[in-house]
Order: sequence, then C-alpha cells, then structure tokens
Amino acid sequence: RYAIDKFKYVVPIFGQLMIRLDFQKFLRAMQLNLENGVKLSEAIDVSKSVVKNYMFLAMVEGAQSNLSEGLSWVEPFEVYSFMPSMVIEMLKMETDIKMMMAKITEYISSDIDITIEKIMATIPQVAMAISGVVLCVFMIVVMKPIMEVYMGNFLFDAYGI
Repeated sequence: RYAIDKFKYVVPIFGQLMIRLDFQKFLRAMQLNLENGVKLSEAIDVSKSVVKNYMFLAMVEGAQSNLSEGLSWVEPFEVYSFMPSMVIEMLKMETDIKMMMAKITEYISSDIDITIEKIMATIPQVAMAISGVVLCVFMIVVMKPIMEVYMGNFLFDAYGI
C-alpha cells in the first residue's frame, strides 16, 4: 500500500496535484486546530487522520517523532523531492505558526489552481496524440486488406509484410 501511495505522488501529470491536495487538507486541519488553541504536537496528531495516503502519513509520523525529540518537525517533509519546496521553506520560518498556516493554505490553494490549469491545458494535446495513433493503427489495419484485394499481394510480398 505504501508503494502504491508513493507511486501516486510521483506520477508525471497528476502526482503534483495529489501531493498538493493532501498537503492542503493536512495544513487546513492543522490551522483549524492551532486556531482553537491546540498545541502543535497535538494538532499534528489530530490532523494526520485527514489524509489517507500512507506515504504522507509516514511523513507526518516522522514529523511527530522529530517534534517529540526536539528536532525540526518540517524535516521529514523536505526529504522528498516531490514536496512543494516553497511550502517547506514557509514552514521553516520561525514566526507565528497560526498566521503562517493561513498563508501557506492560501498559497497552496493558488498553486492547486495553477496545477489544474496546466493539466487542463495538457489533456487536449495528449488526447489528440492518442487519437492520432489509434487512427493511424486503425487505417493500417483497414487499408492493408483493401490494398491486398485491389492490387494483389505483390506490394506486400516484395517487402515481406
């Protein structure tokens, strides 16, 4: 299950969108908990139930253990290259965590919108390429027997097709 969830994050087109959506859910839950006066360690513990991806849960549990050891809770997130680097840098800042969570969720929301726009711009191109390949294969499959009937087998016998 962990390997499948990791694959979801590294998939070329939709992976970045999925990691941002999971990160947004987690940070919004943390923001809500922190605004209601919950300590950071408890906010992480409560907020991890929002995300169902085992890879992300492993990162959150790493953040919890780092926090209990007195280390940086952001470190497990920055180990992976597919995590949004701007969000990681914003989390590292030593400012008011409640205010920073609000800014980060706002940033991730705009980043998700940009990622969706990129995907929506790419999908027609990919669909056209796939339909072009399917059409070419279909034409070859249909035209070969027609050409054999019309011209005889001499055209295809010469090339060994």
